[in-house]
Amino acid sequence: MPAPAVDVGFADTTSTTGTAPSFSALAAAAAATPPSTTTTPTEPTKPAAAAKPEPTEVAATTNDAQPSEIEVSFSSTPPGAQVWVGPKGRAHRIGVTPMKRSFPTAERSLRVKFVLEGFNEPVRNVTLAPGASVNVKLRAGGGGDKKDGELINPF
Repeated sequence: MPAPAVDVGFADTTSTTGTAPSFSALAAAAAATPPSTTTTPTEPTKPAAAAKPEPTEVAATTNDAQPSEIEVSFSSTPPGAQVWVGPKGRAHRIGVTPMKRSFPTAERSLRVKFVLEGFNEPVRNVTLAPGASVNVKLRAGGGGDKKDGELINPF
């Protein structure tokens, strides 16, 4: 019975007769086989440092975050009154009721006057807060001052 072929890590060196190769045949096969490309490291390798995730910006989502502007609703009965905002002598008209307007939160409060010809002119101090609204009921009997058909600054 022929000897079984033994894998010694080289090219097949079994003879065609089925007998085990001679020592000289194994040595010749070893010389003809290129050396292995794997090497054994002399120092233990250190594991690669874990990559640190890049910091990301996250928008504030807490209820404590303050908006940069606050929207205020203005309305009057009857509608159509001019809305003036600002300190006495420096107020400016911002629109006509009903209306909405945004104000910077830095203002904190507003002095508002409603002007409609033939009605009183109520003044309100408004604290800016989310959902703020100013609703006034105008009473007949007053009236804004006019110049050339236009209401002038009522402050």
